[in-house]
Amino acid sequence: FSLIGGERLHARSGIEDLALYKMDDPETPITLDDVRASVGAVRALSIDEFVNAAAATGQLEGAMRLYRTMLAESVPPQTLLRYLQNHLRRLRRVKAAVEGGESVDMAMKSLNPPVFFKWADTFKEQVRSWSLPQLHQALDGLRDIEVRSKQTGTPTEALTGDFILRLSQKSL
Repeated sequence: FSLIGGERLHARSGIEDLALYKMDDPETPITLDDVRASVGAVRALSIDEFVNAAAATGQLEGAMRLYRTMLAESVPPQTLLRYLQNHLRRLRRVKAAVEGGESVDMAMKSLNPPVFFKWADTFKEQVRSWSLPQLHQALDGLRDIEVRSKQTGTPTEALTGDFILRLSQKSL
């Protein structure tokens, strides 16, 4: 329910849509494709897509499109920043292990929860493309957004959009 936020009616409607979609085939387990087909954009999957696009070099257009979608779905920017922070911390942990001599696969296996299989190749590419100093700078930038939004009153939406731009270009 944490992914639903205060939108219980929206969630109930989505569950009803899924039940109607599976009505003719109640014996088969529900898959992610069923959820996507019946409910449309699933917030958790969309957040993962956003985080992976934002952390991938050269994905600015996709990251910004997903960011606007998340805002339109009433996902608070602070929630997106927390997901992004968690993702960058996981990247940093794996990158540090790799630089310490561990294989990317072994380092990824130590993550809890594990990287979702759909994103494993993307995550590996991000581990290769980011340096530890860049990851430290990115995490510092996320902390800076929180401080600046509280001290200056600058809208978090604007600060987050600017950060996504800088992050995707690694110009932190």
